[in-house]
Amino acid sequence: MKKNANHLLSVIVPIYNVENYLERCLESIVNQTYKNLEIILVDDGSPDKCPRICDDWAKKDSRIKVIHKRNGGLSDARNQGISHATGEYICFVDSDDFIDTNMYLKMMEEMIKNQADIVVCGRYIYQEDSSIPEFCLTSAKQFGPVEALSELFSGGCIEEATWDKIYNRKLFADITFPVSEINEDIVTIPYLIEKAKLIVHIGTPYYYYRNNCNSISKSLYTDKKSVVINHINQVYNYFSKKYYELSQPLDIFRARYSYRMIQSIISDKNVYLKYIDDYRKYKSNLNKTWIVYLKSNKVKVKDKILVILIMLNIFMPLKAIKNKVVYKK
Repeated sequence: MKKNANHLLSVIVPIYNVENYLERCLESIVNQTYKNLEIILVDDGSPDKCPRICDDWAKKDSRIKVIHKRNGGLSDARNQGISHATGEYICFVDSDDFIDTNMYLKMMEEMIKNQADIVVCGRYIYQEDSSIPEFCLTSAKQFGPVEALSELFSGGCIEEATWDKIYNRKLFADITFPVSEINEDIVTIPYLIEKAKLIVHIGTPYYYYRNNCNSISKSLYTDKKSVVINHINQVYNYFSKKYYELSQPLDIFRARYSYRMIQSIISDKNVYLKYIDDYRKYKSNLNKTWIVYLKSNKVKVKDKILVILIMLNIFMPLKAIKNKVVYKK
């Protein structure tokens, strides 16, 4: 690996209110077997002990840079990290997660060997003491941009997450994360993949994603999630006009995210009543593409059943709540 060690990898860690998890996250990064790292800790105005923890770690490891800023959200923190990064390659770690010691060594080997622009690894869903592997392959596989987009949109081995990938820095030349919006990865990752000449999935899981039941992504529907319908349609319209061969994967993508938002809305009676207009928009989106979604071999059986119930108006929110049949992901 010595011939690859000259390639500086910038690791960007947005940090907010995770004092109970931050130490483990940082330990997993500084102990990487790939040593040529620039570790950028972006303290996004965290109100807990995170700012002090960041400064303490910077004193112990010269590779660590700390940025203290006013709270601006996850996307703003990532963008700040990118603007301060000097590495030829960039990656991200969410501050409540952690990574395998060999993650960057293995991924950088594939990056340099194949002259790839993006390298993807599998992940573990981590909760307490259990870890469930996801998005894994039996061996490494190479994708062109359109093939990778097909995997992404159809729910295959590549997903919209930012943190399971290493990127060639040049991909971010004219792409930033949308500030003050939720589900920002939906309108970022597809465009990064489109710009990449070669994407490699190494197959092995190295990233430990903490299944935090209190995280924003798993909470009930809120005003912030109202923008997701725009994200879905923006991506759908852009790529459907440019790539006819992505028609079916894009239908699955639109159905998949519309279904997720419907789940979020119908999980609570008051939420449903407040956001009934949004529910109807997502239902309209689902109505256009649900047949293709059901035919996909990448969709779980339970999700197919629930989509059918929704489309037949059997799984209506008030009925589900009345009978205490509320689906939880």
